[in-house]
Amino acid sequence: MTDLPFDILSVIVRASNEISTLKSLSRTCQTLVPLCQRRIFSTVHIPPSDGDERRYRLSEALLMALTISPHLATYIRKLRYSISHTDAGGTIQKILQQLHHVEELRLEPASNLSSFFDWEYIDSRLASDIIDLLQCSGLKTFQCISIRPLPLSLFTSAGRNLCQISILGQSTVIATDLDRISQSGEDLPRISELTVRSSFPTNSLGALIESSHIIFDFSTLRTLNLSLEDNEGVKIAGELWGLSKSLKNLTLEGG
Repeated sequence: MTDLPFDILSVIVRASNEISTLKSLSRTCQTLVPLCQRRIFSTVHIPPSDGDERRYRLSEALLMALTISPHLATYIRKLRYSISHTDAGGTIQKILQQLHHVEELRLEPASNLSSFFDWEYIDSRLASDIIDLLQCSGLKTFQCISIRPLPLSLFTSAGRNLCQISILGQSTVIATDLDRISQSGEDLPRISELTVRSSFPTNSLGALIESSHIIFDFSTLRTLNLSLEDNEGVKIAGELWGLSKSLKNLTLEGG
């Protein structure tokens, strides 16, 4: 296999989805190691707590790998983070602090005992690390599942490449302290796809409207997916629609 051209080796690695296969390929020759590492670490899932030590063992193993080989952190582009209040000051927070190249971020509750993660009680250290992830220059997609109430002020100085936002499950977003934010319109993320399908869509839609031209630029919005619970939600959705100059796809679901 070492006699194959590098381009062919790259194709073989890109076609492999199984971690075990990629590990085996990396052992065949030194040339394949960085290619396989890039694939293996491209997507990381910090799993929910399931009552055993699996979450702890996996996070400890990941931190050790990133400590021994710091370059591996640059390969992590998709992060699915099941967030817990107990993560502050521990192994998982140390992992988050090494991630600066995330392109897709998904937040969801870690606990199986609670239907949502209560942002009001988050440790300030952990909140700061989430903000740092949102400010990754390459971040394109943010998905929030059953996190509430999530202040939109977290997105101040978010990466300019952020273009897709999804508010799902029991999530709510709130517009707080927007009067204290001063950003140039040229620096705002231009959102091309917005999905709000949560238990409280009207409140979240209202907050998003308030954030327009302060946190986000919706003028290039092309795809809008909404769940609506009442006439007020329909009215607010119309306002959001009006902010876009290029809407092509609209999907509405009744509450």
